[in-house]
Amino acid sequence: MENETTVRVSVPPVPEGADVHRSWRRVLTGLDDRAEGDAAVIGPEVGHGAVVETAAGALVLIVDQHVTGWGEAYRTGKRYPLMDAAVSLHLVQGNGALKPLWARHFKRAKGAFGAAGLGQLRKHLAAHPAAGDLPLAVVDPGPGRPNFKPGPCRWCAAVLPKGQGVLVGRGEAAQVEHRGECPSQPAEPGTYCARCGVSVAPGAARVVVVREGEGRREIQHTGRCEDHKSYFVWEQEQAQRRADEDARRAEAKAAEAKRAKRREAAAEKRRLAREAKERAAKEAAEATHGRSRASTTATRSPRISCWQRRRGSRRCGTTPSGRHSARLQSCRPVGL
Repeated sequence: MENETTVRVSVPPVPEGADVHRSWRRVLTGLDDRAEGDAAVIGPEVGHGAVVETAAGALVLIVDQHVTGWGEAYRTGKRYPLMDAAVSLHLVQGNGALKPLWARHFKRAKGAFGAAGLGQLRKHLAAHPAAGDLPLAVVDPGPGRPNFKPGPCRWCAAVLPKGQGVLVGRGEAAQVEHRGECPSQPAEPGTYCARCGVSVAPGAARVVVVREGEGRREIQHTGRCEDHKSYFVWEQEQAQRRADEDARRAEAKAAEAKRAKRREAAAEKRRLAREAKERAAKEAAEATHGRSRASTTATRSPRISCWQRRRGSRRCGTTPSGRHSARLQSCRPVGL
């Protein structure tokens, strides 16, 4: 290796027209002399268009394949694609750029890793050997190669529909995994974070799938661990909050009872005032009615009828119209 500085590298994407399922990229660390073809290539595979962090001086092998035609199996008659291969080897620079070291186009993909191709890879590995374990961290996995058919995720075992996962590996050894992180689920309150060892409060942590080795599940705080309180502190705060809520409810209940009592007193006062007003109005109406009757009785004139005191006496004087004269005092009221 030129140096052990870790740099961020952008892996070239699959060019337009190339087969995204059969094109691949690897960080080359060695060759297996006992294997044949591309199976002899040793090194972790990285996704096309991915962003990774690795050591300056690492070798990145890029293989892009194109469908050039179709063949037909002699016995089964099944059609299969005929592929070519564009192979290139790049050296990671100190600034993260990729320096081309070797490139060749092969008309047949199977011939890309014959004696000539593997010989070139050995030559450059000798010039830029990988010292010990090559550091490699995936920052962004990129679009990856979509899966041809449904299959279980190699990390969490959840079944991924066709095209919704990413293929890792080649041939029969290919596996499917989630694009990005595997789905997580809320952690049980009171359990402990695997990173800081502090008991987690509700909603503060999740059970995540760690993609290391064979994969494992562990509890992790969301975000930074120091931003979260422990379950014990959370319980104390909840108890205090409940006590404060109870006190506020009791205070509100007492205030409402006082307001209801004032409303009842005001309603009773209004009722008494209304009844007093109605009585006064009734008494005034009765008094007015009594005065009206008395006035009518006092001003009414009795009917006067002439009558003779004795038989054969003269009648009382009347006016030509036949009405009684007001001067006659000898007439009596009718009915007396």
